[in-house]
Amino acid sequence: MAENHANRLFVGNFNIELTEKELRSILQPFGTVSHVRMATDPNTGHFRGFAFVEMTDGAAAARAIEGLNGRMLDGRCLKVRLGF
Repeated sequence: MAENHANRLFVGNFNIELTEKELRSILQPFGTVSHVRMATDPNTGHFRGFAFVEMTDGAAAARAIEGLNGRMLDGRCLKVRLGF
């Protein structure tokens, strides 16, 4: 049986200075965030401007995609889509 990934998101193209707490607060209006994994550069440890996020359910993830994909944040156009 295939695992359901409808609640997992890729969130990209945000400012590398954005914190996990700030990312959670941006996503919270669309539903409960259960997990955030922000990508870091292995050499420097700095954030790379994208993250993988798990919402508690697929409906919350769909609302986040609808509400945030293409939205401007700090002069950057967010990319939000289903993740893996």
